[in-house]
Amino acid sequence: GAYQEMARRQYESPMKLPAARGIILDRNGKVLVSNTMFASFAADPKEAGRDRNDIAVTFAQVFNRPREVYLTRLRDQDKRFVWLERGVPPALSARVPVRDLQGIITVAEAERLYHYEHMAGQLLGHTGVDHSGLSGLELQYDRWLRGSDGFVTMQRDALRRTRQSPEYPRMDPVDGQNILLTIDAEIQAIVEEELGKG
Repeated sequence: GAYQEMARRQYESPMKLPAARGIILDRNGKVLVSNTMFASFAADPKEAGRDRNDIAVTFAQVFNRPREVYLTRLRDQDKRFVWLERGVPPALSARVPVRDLQGIITVAEAERLYHYEHMAGQLLGHTGVDHSGLSGLELQYDRWLRGSDGFVTMQRDALRRTRQSPEYPRMDPVDGQNILLTIDAEIQAIVEEELGKG
């Protein structure tokens, strides 16, 4: 009874399915703000076990950091989750041979992409670590841009592969709404350039 329940909990974990934040466009449909997917890598030190050294060597090579940085994090056997690298761009994350390494967890994380760097920066505003609006239009229209996250329950099979569990509920994420502004990106750029000169 109680042991079975404990074992069941160990093998089942709900995983968040993040909603994509809405896109912000100018009056002509030119994209001012969008999203890109980055990868973050974590590890389960207990599960990494004997692969610990291989993981540290691999990450040290890919990210050009000392091996010891990763070994230190992987030594903590009491923890079941430690971050190794956060917010890794796609070109770099593709170089991590996740399938060959035991105990590695890959988390897809959306990053906000401001296409014109500082143009209309105060107007557009920015988002925080949790992707909620902190200032400008990102904050003002956060309720619409944010959308709502979903979830899926993951289960580990006897071969320690994590897969979606068919007998548990799944809720799909609802992406945020896009916002079409009245500003014209080209005119805005010219105005800002002139103001900069002045």
